[in-house]
Amino acid sequence: MKLVHSLLANRIVNKSEFLNDTTWGTTPEQRLFYWCTWVWSFMSGNDHHKHFELVADEYGRIILSDILQLPYSHIRQELDGLPSEHWFLAKIKAYSIQNEPFLHYDGDVIFREAFPHDAINYNLYGQHLSSFRGHYSQIYL
Repeated sequence: MKLVHSLLANRIVNKSEFLNDTTWGTTPEQRLFYWCTWVWSFMSGNDHHKHFELVADEYGRIILSDILQLPYSHIRQELDGLPSEHWFLAKIKAYSIQNEPFLHYDGDVIFREAFPHDAINYNLYGQHLSSFRGHYSQIYL
């Protein structure tokens, strides 16, 4: 089973200034913590699974692979052109292009131990239940 991260970062205008983009937090400390969490998320997954894929747009690839130098085993730049306000489409696209068992998890998920090997036999495994509340329910429902 492989692990998959996905990132749609096309809202960044100046890729060299990604740490100053308030999309990722309102203070410099929040932005730094956001990207450190991505690094920790990758490292915790990569400790247990060596087949780790990134599905991103151009800027997501630049941030995670080129700038942060996360050594994903495979990078697919498949999310170019998706509108940033529809970030959830990036996840759906990342799911749809997989052709083998995979676990997609967000950049704020940290593995404390290896994911159960028998999970490969699950038809579906969810990180947590989500519901549309507040802002999202007004936009999408």
